[in-house]
Amino acid sequence: MACYNGGRFLPAQLASFADQSVSNWILWASDDGSTDNTLAILKDFQTERSDGKMRLLSGPQDGAAMNFLSMLYHPELPDQPCALADHDDVWLPQKLAHILPLIDVPQPVLYAGRTLVSDANLEHQRPSKPLSPAPSFENALIQNRAAGNTIVLNQAALRALRNIGAPDQIAHHDWWLYQIMTGIGARVIFDETPLVIYRQHGTNVLGANEGSMQTLRRMIQLMGQDWRGWANVQHKALQAARHHLTPQNQHILDTWRAAPKAGISRGRVFKQLGLHRHKPAQTSLMVFLAILGRI
Repeated sequence: MACYNGGRFLPAQLASFADQSVSNWILWASDDGSTDNTLAILKDFQTERSDGKMRLLSGPQDGAAMNFLSMLYHPELPDQPCALADHDDVWLPQKLAHILPLIDVPQPVLYAGRTLVSDANLEHQRPSKPLSPAPSFENALIQNRAAGNTIVLNQAALRALRNIGAPDQIAHHDWWLYQIMTGIGARVIFDETPLVIYRQHGTNVLGANEGSMQTLRRMIQLMGQDWRGWANVQHKALQAARHHLTPQNQHILDTWRAAPKAGISRGRVFKQLGLHRHKPAQTSLMVFLAILGRI
């Protein structure tokens, strides 16, 4: 769990860990330089409630993505399934019990699921949008659909990730995990069962992509410099890990990075590679932006 100034909501999330029906867990929490009472709350939990089930770290203070990576690539992280958590959410009691049997296989597996989106008071809960269609590298190159607050890596996936090595820089850790896991041919599970209450409080790093205003916001990001900058950082990290990708996905990455920077030819490459977002209308917009040289 990556933490930063989360004191207002952190106690509820910590209580939800303690209430898990599966008890053999260890919490790794990395505080990224909080100026509120986050660190005090974590220390109290470590002393009073976690029964030795907690490791408290100091984050790199380089944003949430790098804070998460600092834990995932920490040399002392146990070689076990690893669930990511945000400090302002709440887990349902059956979360770990539901997921662990699904990922108990020898091959690498990344699990991600839907959430129950709520307001700041955990009220007015509603399921997040369905996760169909199926995950793929062609989707992951241009869209993240694996919500970081739901991601769980099985033992083989964590080993594969650590074998690949940490990227120098990424924009979004969950997007990186979705990209690299689909890239190496790992199994990705999109579960339609909500197991996390995703609290919306106005200061979320991104927030749930729910409702017309959030959809408009995401479309503006696609058409602006934000998304292009994020994608460039992510694709550079993928290029550095290229030799770990499957041959087919190496071809997809190489062809897209070598495509003309703008024009009909760039749009044609986009379509020929099968790059897509989860909605056809958004895919069409991306083709148009590719032709304009905006992506």
